[in-house]
Amino acid sequence: MHPQTFHTHLTQWHDAYSDMLSPEQWVNKTHELARPHFPENIDDDTLKNILRGAHDAVPSDRELANQMQPLIESAEHIRVIAYRGELGEAQPNNALHTRRASISFGSKAVAMAYAANSNDNDTPVSPRVIEAELIIKKPVVNDPEDPFIDALHLINVVGRERTMEILRENSDHLTNTDNWDVQVEEYDLDHLGVDEALDAMEKIPGAIESLYLDGYPILDNDKYVGWFKEMGYDGCVHGGNGESALEAEYKIFHPEQATVRNIDWGRPTPQQMQEHRPRIMR
Repeated sequence: MHPQTFHTHLTQWHDAYSDMLSPEQWVNKTHELARPHFPENIDDDTLKNILRGAHDAVPSDRELANQMQPLIESAEHIRVIAYRGELGEAQPNNALHTRRASISFGSKAVAMAYAANSNDNDTPVSPRVIEAELIIKKPVVNDPEDPFIDALHLINVVGRERTMEILRENSDHLTNTDNWDVQVEEYDLDHLGVDEALDAMEKIPGAIESLYLDGYPILDNDKYVGWFKEMGYDGCVHGGNGESALEAEYKIFHPEQATVRNIDWGRPTPQQMQEHRPRIMR
């Protein structure tokens, strides 16, 4: 809930009940209203102290909304325990290692698979599965079931010019979707190359906005992640591809967003990987 919206609700509550309840009764009742909007790390005593200070300030003082803003924002942060597989040389202080702009995490089964065999066909040096607590405060995307990213969403995040650059530079991931075939046929552009078709679509209202492409090459790319960072984004949650297909994948843009809880050293065996595979319930 936006802090100003919460302030409005609190003002209405104050107007309705401040004359009927004692200050402490008002605090207790208001606490019941406020509690669902705050994370567990804001304990009841802290919240009640804020409300006690607010009792005399409501409804005229807007300072309450500003005071509550960071608390409400923290309630919207993504916090998750996830796993990462690495097999390169161990880093000093067990630091995370990646060659990409973002650092990916997922299920333990997927992490074990990457610890056994990486995407880059590296020879295992120090295979390990890292368990970490992640925090993502402002995700570029937050859809754990969708491996694609919409052009409209990219336009809203980085603007139209940069979105067109992304689409052109990742045309293989754009044209491999069924949606591309549908769109070029609908607009009678299937006789054109990708760049020419995109040029034509730019002149058709809503055409570019209807496109989408695989998310992972966008969310791993140094240049694009740099753009996202410029806009204040610090990670994403999207549906996986390949080894992580049908599972959520979490990406952070800064290593300090991960707090390592445990590291299992050694290359996982096929039996261990099988044991950690998700089971389909029938």
